[in-house]
Amino acid sequence: MTFKHAGRGFSRNGGVAAASAFLQHRCYLCPLLLKWSDSTVWLDKAQTTGFAGVPQNVWNYHIGGYQVCQKWLKDRKGRTLSADDLAHCHKIVVALNETIRLQAEIDTLYPRVEETLAGVAR
Repeated sequence: MTFKHAGRGFSRNGGVAAASAFLQHRCYLCPLLLKWSDSTVWLDKAQTTGFAGVPQNVWNYHIGGYQVCQKWLKDRKGRTLSADDLAHCHKIVVALNETIRLQAEIDTLYPRVEETLAGVAR
């Protein structure tokens, strides 16, 4: 995941401090403007500030009726994001991506488990 502003990217490792410095001086979160497009979560209407590298299935992932990434950002409305916030957001995206991968793997294996259990029950 990369923080973007006006076409300039700030990577997770090398650019968190730079991105955080930018956010602290220029960008307050307004969740009414959150939009996902082409693997980027845009934080502004002009689509100049956002997070690149967020897969659509991660952005759309729901737990308990909430869209996880959107909820996390909405909970920070009116605040600036610190370097720790950016790092945490990155961890959420990675964790959700891994969760989706594991769920697909479980879904693939589950029918075989059911067959095995049905055979044992006979």
